[in-house]
Order: sequence, then C-alpha cells, then structure tokens
Amino acid sequence: MERCAITALPYLSASQSGVIPTAFAFGKPVVATAVGGIPDMVRDRITGLLVPPNDPESLRAALKELMHDPGLRKKLGQAGKEFAAAELSWDSIARKHVDFYRHFIGENKQ
Repeated sequence: MERCAITALPYLSASQSGVIPTAFAFGKPVVATAVGGIPDMVRDRITGLLVPPNDPESLRAALKELMHDPGLRKKLGQAGKEFAAAELSWDSIARKHVDFYRHFIGENKQ
C-alpha cells in the first residue's frame, strides 16, 4: 500500500471494504464503485472518486484523471486520511457506540 499511487476498487457489489480504511491510513486516493456501503466512506471528490459499477469507461476516466493530476491525488489522499482519523478511529467508534446506547436507553435526549 505504501508504494501505490491510487487504490482502485471496482466492486460489482459490496457491503463494505477493509481496503478503504487501509488506503486512507496511508493517505492514498481511492477510486471505487458506488455500491453497498462504499459511498459511506468514499465520498465522491472529497475522499475519493466514485464510479458506477460495471462501467469500465468511467473507471478508466477516473483513474486517468488521478494519474494526470498529482494535486488531486494528494488532496483526496489527505482528506481520506483525515476522515479515517476522525471517523474510523477506535475512539470515534467507541464514542458512537456509547452515544447510540445512551440514546437507545433514553439517557441522551437531544
């Protein structure tokens, strides 16, 4: 992962991906298909590029765009790294679980 410039994930279907948080941790931009829960992490043009599933032309165009635009690669990679630190860290996950359970049992009346 350290040596890659772009992480490409052309899923036809997926509920989630463990590769995306890994790419984000390394500050790598992601090109992925907009299936399942993938758009929850890969936010188009924010933390990566999303393309329709089973659309090789869109995938090619997105990869080509990133290959020819090092500034965009860096911007998306940095945004992914920040997203992972804020939303996918153990502290964040634990806080979300505690908030959910407090709300569930009625202690969090916001």
